[in-house]
Amino acid sequence: MSKKISANITCPHCGKSFNMDLYRSIWGEDKKNQELILSDQINVAHCPFCHKNTKLEFSLLYTNSKKNIAIWWEPKFDQQVEEDEKKYKEFFPNSCLANAPRIRDWKNFKNKIIELENKSTNNSHTINYNNQNIKMDIKLTFLSIFFLILTLFDYTYCSRYSYFCFNFSGGFYTILKFVLCGYFLYNAFLIYKRNQMSISFIISCLLAIVYNPFVQVSFEKEEWYVIHIVTICVVLIIEKLELKNFYSNCKNKQGYKKLDEIEKFAVVLSQDMTLVAKLLKMKKKNPQYYNDFLYPMMAYHYRTLKGISPKKRPDFINDVFLPSKK
Repeated sequence: MSKKISANITCPHCGKSFNMDLYRSIWGEDKKNQELILSDQINVAHCPFCHKNTKLEFSLLYTNSKKNIAIWWEPKFDQQVEEDEKKYKEFFPNSCLANAPRIRDWKNFKNKIIELENKSTNNSHTINYNNQNIKMDIKLTFLSIFFLILTLFDYTYCSRYSYFCFNFSGGFYTILKFVLCGYFLYNAFLIYKRNQMSISFIISCLLAIVYNPFVQVSFEKEEWYVIHIVTICVVLIIEKLELKNFYSNCKNKQGYKKLDEIEKFAVVLSQDMTLVAKLLKMKKKNPQYYNDFLYPMMAYHYRTLKGISPKKRPDFINDVFLPSKK
């Protein structure tokens, strides 16, 4: 979403003034815009009187919404950049705009753009934890718990306390390790894609290492018995936390339907579904602040992107503006 500002420029060579448009922000998904920056042609003033060029030190925001990239070039402290950053951090804390680095050196600014653009990962979308995911997760959880409970009735552990015991061979424990290691790796993958790094992710990775069937982790039989019990408890706790997160997202999706087009745009731009609950709560508890400040700010960004051709807009933004295809 490129934005230009009209400015009056005084030529440092001949001292005469003239007007020109300067880029305040530039949309990096257009290769031509990238070339403007990398070839040092952006915000270069050409004096119509002495015909000399001058590179202007004017703060510039580079964005690429599809790759979740935002970078400021700030050759000297800019109060407006400071204020914009505070607003983004307050209302869109998880967006790339709120966490955009502010780089002073022009060469480092270009190198940072090249570095981030060359990354193949696209962070603008995350894996949705939909009904199919939740059903698969529950099935794997019950399967893992079933195997773990069976181990508690191994003759080696409980022959003194129960007549209902099994005499499992080494093959059973090999299968158990494959099942549990696969389950914890799959669970860690889903958690990482949804929440990035979290305690649940770290615990799942550690348990995958403990139960891996390739490199044997040595414990005494009594210690394995305790580990199995602890694992059952941990699996149930992790599943409860993930289900809670899933139903919270479902609730936010229901609230999303109550928002108007401008508010939906703000949620998509922030890439944070928890913003739905925040907006609904603020509309109810502090309507004056919401109507006088927050909503006009969202409307400004909405109108800026609305004026861009749909072919040039990021796909996930078009999902807000364009009607869904049935």
